[in-house]
Amino acid sequence: MSDAPAPRGLSAASRTPGAARLAGMVALTQLIGWGSTYSIPAVLARPMAEALGMPLALAFGASSAFLLAMAGVSPWLGPVFERRGARPLLALGSVVLAAGLAVLALSPNWVVYFLAWVVMGAGGAMALSNGANVLLAERLGPRARRGISAAMLVSGLASTCSFPVMLWLEPMLGWRGTLGVYALANLLVCAPLHWFVPGPRPAAAPPPAPAPVAPPGEDAPDPALLGRRAAAASAAERARFGWLALAMSLAGMISWGLGVALPETLAALGAETRTAVMIAAVVGVGQVAARAVDFALGAPLPALSVAILAALAMPVAFAVLGLGQGAVVASVIFAAIYGAGTGLLSVCRATLPLELFDPAAYARMVTRLALPMNLAFAAAGPLFGGLLAAFGAAGPIGAAFLGALGALAALLRLRALTRRTA
Repeated sequence: MSDAPAPRGLSAASRTPGAARLAGMVALTQLIGWGSTYSIPAVLARPMAEALGMPLALAFGASSAFLLAMAGVSPWLGPVFERRGARPLLALGSVVLAAGLAVLALSPNWVVYFLAWVVMGAGGAMALSNGANVLLAERLGPRARRGISAAMLVSGLASTCSFPVMLWLEPMLGWRGTLGVYALANLLVCAPLHWFVPGPRPAAAPPPAPAPVAPPGEDAPDPALLGRRAAAASAAERARFGWLALAMSLAGMISWGLGVALPETLAALGAETRTAVMIAAVVGVGQVAARAVDFALGAPLPALSVAILAALAMPVAFAVLGLGQGAVVASVIFAAIYGAGTGLLSVCRATLPLELFDPAAYARMVTRLALPMNLAFAAAGPLFGGLLAAFGAAGPIGAAFLGALGALAALLRLRALTRRTA
């Protein structure tokens, strides 16, 4: 494929069937990337904790180290994405993920165990979610929302695919061998796909527009008035950014916290361990089903409206789980509704910056959002694990219910601000 620059937002990939191949490649690499990293503790935390002589809570805490590393690295990547394009960073990120998984597979103690997760977090900041979405935004331009939604149709099955794979591999290879397989998948599948991604490199961002000049015979614009308007616009953008960050951080804290604690939460409600793992895997099915409906309908609603509807569904899901008290039918219904809500919110998390801010600044906005969101995500694992240990299943379920209400309130406030500045 040619590496000649193309106008930003009007790349050849956005006008040809290559867009479908690009979305499929992104979906596959995200499926492998997330399934071989953040999903690990949900199934392998107990054997890893026993082998390394550490408490189970500490094994789950590795996901926080992973997200903290992503939070620390992500804000620095925005200018690099804009300067170099997403392709080289995605490929490098997959190599770093493979190296981290290899270190994790060989870890002799909990110190090296956590170091491996930090390395994986640095790789994830480049190769997972934000990097993939930046790639789609720079290659697909106005069709980026459709491309992101299409990619997430498959990548949403990361846990659904990874959980059974780990349950199958671990008895044969042990947890170390299972992680070795995952390292090879990132090195031999994801890195080459990222390096040879189709499509032209994006062009450099256009220079800022010159200041307006008054026509002959008219007074020049008042600099003070222009300054006040610019300040008001900047303040409005900061307000929208703040409420967006709050809403997505709360929603993500729930999905990320339960991502590792859900099987144990369901087990605390009385489900047998293998049944709990399989019910938790239904979440991925719900995510993909909701994204499929959104994609099939051609994204008929603005991303903000979709986010509000998805946030409305989450308290309903937790009420069903709490009232069901461990019944399999209630747990499956919860997993489907909760999966649908989190699936749509994850798409909105990636596409709302395109809708609310200047699309040319997409890379900077999503990497800025990554800092507060990943800090919240990092706190989610220990928080939900501690609540589970202290209060049983009622702890994480109650916290998730309240967090979902908070996310809904923040999105409603964001809609009000958006209408005010429209």
